[in-house]
Formats: sequence, C-alpha cells, structure tokens
Amino acid sequence: MIRGIFSAASGMIAQYERINVMGNNLDNADSQGFKSDAVSLRSFDEELTERTSDNAQIGTLDAGVKVGGVETDLSQGELEQTGTATNVAIEGNGFFSVAAPGEPVRYTRAGNFVPDASGYLSLPSGQRLLDSTGVPVAAAGFRLQSNGAYTNAAGQAGTIPLYTGTATKRTDGFFDLAGAQAAAGSNLLQGYVEKSNVSAVNGMTGLIEASRSFQSCQQAYNTATDTLDKLVTQVGALR
Repeated sequence: MIRGIFSAASGMIAQYERINVMGNNLDNADSQGFKSDAVSLRSFDEELTERTSDNAQIGTLDAGVKVGGVETDLSQGELEQTGTATNVAIEGNGFFSVAAPGEPVRYTRAGNFVPDASGYLSLPSGQRLLDSTGVPVAAAGFRLQSNGAYTNAAGQAGTIPLYTGTATKRTDGFFDLAGAQAAAGSNLLQGYVEKSNVSAVNGMTGLIEASRSFQSCQQAYNTATDTLDKLVTQVGALR
C-alpha cells in the first residue's frame, strides 16, 4: 500500500516537471533563437524482494519513476528574413558571444540585435554582440559577410565569431559553453533571425499527454490513500 502511494506520487512529480518544461517551451515559441527542452524519465533502481520467513528471493520491485534529466534540443530553427540590417542569424552550429557592460560573457543563438543607447549592437535584454577581440560592435553602417567579416561606420573591421562546446542552458535563456572553441562550417545571415525550434503542435500534444498522465497518477494516489485511511480508521477499529 505504502509503495503504491510512493509510486503514484513519484509519477505525479515527474509529470509535473514535464508540464513545467513543455509549458516553458510553448511560452518561448516566438523567442528568437530559443532551443526547446525535453524531460527524460527513468525508473528508480529496482529492489530485490525476499520472503521475510526464509529470505528466499521472490523477484524485483519497481519503486516508481523519476526525472532522469532535462535535455536541450539544439537543432536549427527556421530562418526568417526581417530586412533589418542589425539582425543576424546563424545558419549551422555555433553561438554568438554577448555581454552586458560589467558582466561576464554569455552565449546565445538569438540574433535580434538593435542599437542600444550607446550605439552598439545589443539584444533587447542589454547584452552587446562581441567581435573576435571581445569588443562590442557598433551598429551604425554595420555590414556583414557570410563568413563573419564585418565593417561599420565607426571604422571597426573584424570578425563576428561563433563558438561551440558542451552547451548548458541557463535559467536566463543564455548558454554556458564548457570547452568553448571556434565553430566551423556555419554562415551568418544579415537581415535574418533564427526563430525558436519549438513545435507548437508537438508541444501542445505533449502537454495534453503529460496532463493526462498526471491525472492518472493523481487518481491512483487518491485511491491508495483512501484505502489506507479506511484500513486505519475502520478495519483497525473493529473489535
């Protein structure tokens, strides 16, 4: 009985996590460069059961399910032409390096850059696009080639680098890259943005499935707890 309650509760917790992750994906379906996440589930380690009388082995017992991890889908999102010269999209792999003044470097696929108050190419959240020397790129007269070479009216000339590595998504939507190194074989497209790779249809279907699984686990949990309550309050009260 107790094991049944635990198994049902573990299922509710796991499905709740799936619902949160898929809900966040749908919330960011229109966010440029957003990469969707997926929750992987796995069972708890099985326990070997034995008879209490003679310790004879009678089989294994699965104690429920748990979240194995959250994995990010880094596949290419659709490229959308905006005609805005400050927008840049990555075709292929790699990440832009960006940084807000006084803050560490972050990595992102979002390329919806706009001039900030100081005239630098910046994301709406305030992080400036950095070139290969780590210098913010001025927006005025910005011209970009597919290989990353750029010029602008401020007299800057250099390269917009792309980086790759073991990517870990942060809670703020940016990425940390372990072992960051230059990415090869990708193109930069001026006047484009990369849209989110979230599929709204698949996201809604998965959300409905997870919600139904949560409800099934909840019903099993309620049934088990009601039965346990009757066992304690009614059966235990018999004389």
